[in-house]
Amino acid sequence: MPPAKGVLTKRHRFDILCQRACKNTNMSKNFVSSSFLNTLLVYLSCNAYQDATLIAQIEQLKERYAWRMPKDDFLNVLDIIQTRYPKPALGFRIGRSLKPEHFGMIGYMGVTCSSLGQALGRYHHHQTLVDSELKISLALTDHEITMRWWHNDPSTHGIWGEFGVMVFISFYQALIGRDIAPICVELPYMPDSDPKIYEILAGCPVKFGTHAVGITLPRALYAMKISTSDPYLRSLYDRQAAALLLDFSGQYDASVRNDFLTQVKLAIKTGIEENRCSAEDIAHQLDLSLRTFYRRLDEQGFRYRALLADTRFVLAKTYLQDQTLALAEIALMLGYAEQSAFTRAFISWNGQSPSMYRHHYGLI
Repeated sequence: MPPAKGVLTKRHRFDILCQRACKNTNMSKNFVSSSFLNTLLVYLSCNAYQDATLIAQIEQLKERYAWRMPKDDFLNVLDIIQTRYPKPALGFRIGRSLKPEHFGMIGYMGVTCSSLGQALGRYHHHQTLVDSELKISLALTDHEITMRWWHNDPSTHGIWGEFGVMVFISFYQALIGRDIAPICVELPYMPDSDPKIYEILAGCPVKFGTHAVGITLPRALYAMKISTSDPYLRSLYDRQAAALLLDFSGQYDASVRNDFLTQVKLAIKTGIEENRCSAEDIAHQLDLSLRTFYRRLDEQGFRYRALLADTRFVLAKTYLQDQTLALAEIALMLGYAEQSAFTRAFISWNGQSPSMYRHHYGLI
């Protein structure tokens, strides 16, 4: 049966938050979440740095990379800020400006989780959506949990390492609504100023010269509740994050072999979520005229209707694996006004109805 009215309202809220999640992507090996650009803008604003050129540069990067961006481009902006507005422990200071939504999809998932432990579990599982090179290791004791990442990575020496630590602290503190400091923080280099400045900003002891960036938290913190918990939105974000992981790992579609087709596929996904997936809509997302859009597809032997159908089919199979989703809701999420239209389309793709597909794979 169709989702209740209140549920649809939540779905609309989901659409607004994610409407540009996959507008563009860069196939660089190393990337970070472009949502962190918002943290930089907040920092500049809060410190009354009226740097029109720099702000315009950041805004241009936001427009170009709506979901992820080359890591080097982000590090370049950090270096510019450090050159123009130097301060001790600057990465810590910038990181304190983070809001949960600046973590992109992980931030959206986090605010809908029921506890900090649940949110950080999702953070760990989807860590490559934050940084493609992120590999978090865990060390557990009866009362503490230590997370370490960026092992033996020279790029973490300085502002980037500081930023990475502080955005994580700001993230978990915002989720629980309390400024509970870590037990300690680890940085893989020696301080360039008074170590006490780092400790004041972090709110805890800071160990320098370690082999990785690290944070130690009390285990009891993981049980703390998140007041914005929303199971329905959480399930939507979980599916969106899973789809993004497939996109970025190259498993989303074996036929995608270059940046343009990748951008088209991801633009179609966004268009489906917004119920704006005509060829004109997708061409507009990509800043192309409709004629140029069709020509570039034709040059590579693709047709728009086939790409749209293929994208819907991939998403449909993902959604059908979630037994909590009604077929009418899946139809809505794929941009169909009626469940019957979705059923007919699925039969044309797969030779069986969505219900039969679920039954065949033991999903019901």
